[in-house]
Amino acid sequence: MSSPGIRPEHTSHEQVADALSAYSKEELIDMMSHLIKAYVIDGITPVKPDVGKIHVPRHLRDLSFGVLIETLKFHLDLPELEKFSVVSGMVSVRLGERDYALDGSASPPAANRLEPAAAPR
Repeated sequence: MSSPGIRPEHTSHEQVADALSAYSKEELIDMMSHLIKAYVIDGITPVKPDVGKIHVPRHLRDLSFGVLIETLKFHLDLPELEKFSVVSGMVSVRLGERDYALDGSASPPAANRLEPAAAPR
């Protein structure tokens, strides 16, 4: 348990230092040699390096963004996905009454764009 006013990481450091103080200099050198070899020289990763990562299936990782959106729309019934459209591989999203291409332009793909009505003569 940490004392008031002492940061938890400082307390953990003290606990580790207290535990290591029981070892001789030679034992500490031996431990450090093994740790440096394993984690620095050999590059062994921690036991659970993927903790917190989302595992994406390989068949999805290899898809283009347009095909990924189409695949998600086909397999998932999510109303948010209906805001996305894909025309000739170009993905756009509907915001309000307008489509925005996700390449940064404000104009939607030509097949999805509404043409203004001709003025009467």
